[in-house]
Amino acid sequence: MTRVLKVKQLRSQTGFGLRACVEALDKADGDLESAMSELRSRPDRPPGEPMEVPKVGRVFQYLHHNGRLAATVVVYCDTDFLANSAEFTELGMKLARQAAAVHANDVYTFLEGDLVWDESHKANDLLVEVRKQSSENVRVGSVCSQRV
Repeated sequence: MTRVLKVKQLRSQTGFGLRACVEALDKADGDLESAMSELRSRPDRPPGEPMEVPKVGRVFQYLHHNGRLAATVVVYCDTDFLANSAEFTELGMKLARQAAAVHANDVYTFLEGDLVWDESHKANDLLVEVRKQSSENVRVGSVCSQRV
């Protein structure tokens, strides 16, 4: 199987983006099963959760009061019931503020980073908390920040 087909298969089976799949395949020296294990062990997906891409999501943004710092975070979940809840909105706003504060542009690095307001926790801990409360697959799809 060619490398392109392996990446395509990883993307379809795991729901991860192109870069994550390529990195996992490189780390596994081209072995598809090892790359799959690598992706399953990543912190932006809870262990034991289905490898499906959540179907509903929302875009959250933060704009600093001086207009020189902004961040956008896309957060996915399984149902619109959760997506429209206050807990999900609070999660998204916290993640957007965190992304702006640390100038995040990579989901994996962003989720592994310490929270600015509580260095004893990581950004991924916020996702884990909402997952436990809602019993839904909640994950960050993308993160982007800009500074002027």
